Amino acid sequence: AIYVLPTLLFIIPLFITVVQLGLRLTYVGLVVPYVAFTLPFMVWIMGSFVRAIPVSVEEMALIDGAGLPQLIFRIVLPLLRPGIFAGLLLGFVLAWVEFLTPLLFTSHLSMLTVTLGLFRSTMDIEIGQLAAATVITALPVILITAFFQKNITEVITAGVER
Repeated sequence: AIYVLPTLLFIIPLFITVVQLGLRLTYVGLVVPYVAFTLPFMVWIMGSFVRAIPVSVEEMALIDGAGLPQLIFRIVLPLLRPGIFAGLLLGFVLAWVEFLTPLLFTSHLSMLTVTLGLFRSTMDIEIGQLAAATVITALPVILITAFFQKNITEVITAGVER
């Protein structure tokens, strides 16, 4: 998808590591690769938001008597909220549409992801069922985007203002 390096590049060493640790066919073995693949991308996104915070704002808060916890929770985190939201949303979407990782690390029906369940459902392609499943798969992303529309607008305008 949007990764700098494709998942396919890391899948063989990752598979060997997960098998050696005994994490194959477990939720931990499925979640850890998701985090490992999306966390660098989210940190990269957050870097631009952190660099955009003026040092003068932090200095003013310290001069006004704010301690480090107050500086972080009352000044920095509210300014980073659009970036945190953008990173979480993109990380969720990247993990939601991932296909290769669950294909290799899960085989139990109870652990199938939505995309893998669509792939393994049948050998025949039934357009109606596939279309319905596609809508159901896209629904969480659409609902999250609609619910946090104000935050998305803040992210876009913050990028324009800076």
